[in-house]
Amino acid sequence: QQLGKRINDRLGQLAGIPDIAALDPSGRLANRLRSAGPTTSTYDAFAGKLVGEFGLLLPVEPSSRIISQTELYRIAVQVVNEYEGELSMRHTTGHVVDTLLTLTAELDNHMVDERELKIESLLFAQLCEELPPAKRQRKKPNQKILGWQETQFHRIELLPLVTELKDRLKDENLVTFGEQMSLAARLAVENPSVGKVLRNRYKVVMLDEYQDTNVAQYALLKELVGNRTGLTAVGDDDQSIYGWRGASLENLKRLGQDFPNLTVIKLEQNY
Repeated sequence: QQLGKRINDRLGQLAGIPDIAALDPSGRLANRLRSAGPTTSTYDAFAGKLVGEFGLLLPVEPSSRIISQTELYRIAVQVVNEYEGELSMRHTTGHVVDTLLTLTAELDNHMVDERELKIESLLFAQLCEELPPAKRQRKKPNQKILGWQETQFHRIELLPLVTELKDRLKDENLVTFGEQMSLAARLAVENPSVGKVLRNRYKVVMLDEYQDTNVAQYALLKELVGNRTGLTAVGDDDQSIYGWRGASLENLKRLGQDFPNLTVIKLEQNY
């Protein structure tokens, strides 16, 4: 709200400068600037509005409530404590819960489901077995490769808990921020009519801190913008600090490729 007010104030100031009057003596441009009322939103808030408006297309309940971290942790503890399967992870309940929540969030951020992760993990684990040894290396994989392989097996073991956690949240009409963003991206990607509505509604899109977007946010953005030129995105690869919560610096690097009509300007010197 504060950002929206600042933008509206600046547009009002812009409407009053002499250059605007010289450009359009009729005053229509100045009036449009004063009444523009741009939509300002965080990625999560925008995703929430999108799911609320179009969620039944998935289908997903539009009235789902965002769960707090405390509430989410409590439910995850219940899932872990009540799990009757076997886990080879020799850790405390708290560590298993943290790993479960991290894995669940990563799946949502990258728009990957449990089945896809299992397939990829098995393939990667198999690759670890088949890698040819380096010179003067034993035939068996070294400890580093064995560690990678073990991580894949731990992820596969956790997948039933991921499914159970998601099922419980769904039953209680709850959703995490990550899942909400993934749902919003799916809505736009799988339903071309949604992207068309968004592009008609938002003629110009401006994004800040672009280096901190994750895969789901990027997928939503591509459908929102399409092939138009009405996009301005600002990012700094030296400030990419949210990789731990799913942000992908590759989104910034691919910007010029995925939006060919975009002019990429690099500010590489301070003044």
